[in-house]
Amino acid sequence: MKVALSITLSLVVGAAATGFVLLNQKHSHEEAQQQLGKQHAAALEQERERGMMAQQIQSERQMNRQVVEANAAAEVKTAREVVGRKSRISELTSKIAKLENDNKRLKSQRDVGVVKQQMTRLKVINSAEDIIKELPDLYVSNESAYQRRRIHLTESLVDHHEGSLSAIEEFLNSSRDIEPDIDADSHRRMLDRYGITEEQYVNLQTSIAGTLEVMKP
Repeated sequence: MKVALSITLSLVVGAAATGFVLLNQKHSHEEAQQQLGKQHAAALEQERERGMMAQQIQSERQMNRQVVEANAAAEVKTAREVVGRKSRISELTSKIAKLENDNKRLKSQRDVGVVKQQMTRLKVINSAEDIIKELPDLYVSNESAYQRRRIHLTESLVDHHEGSLSAIEEFLNSSRDIEPDIDADSHRRMLDRYGITEEQYVNLQTSIAGTLEVMKP
């Protein structure tokens, strides 16, 4: 009987030990499963973060590429503008050089004309009527030559005595003894000083204005 009891006790202890081992194995398996789940979740999170980082890197690369392309386009546009500006400046410089050469040529021609004009004698005016006809053309300027001529012709009327009164009255009634254009005289003196014609003066003004416009930043 003792033997049977010992055997029974051994079986009970063995079964308990086996159950404990099985329970321990089950618990270890569950812990392993949980650990694998955590590792899998961590791997998924890392993969998601890597995907987001890859998208961010791709977006930044695309943005940088767009910036580089925009800068390149701006540089090309600026280079074209610089080339165009240099071309216009070169064209204007050539025009100015041509105008200067034309100015020298015309000045030389004008000087020859002045000499010929100085060699031509003034026409002789004998009658009061002719003097009155000549006077209006002498009021276009207040230069000394015009002044002297006006004074000379006006004084010449005295020599005609009463015969000049009707012509003088007609002249005064016509209101042709206007004030000379002082500004026009100043402008003519400026043209004479630089030896250019009115047309050249206008062309130079246009060229200078164009050059200043091109050189604006």
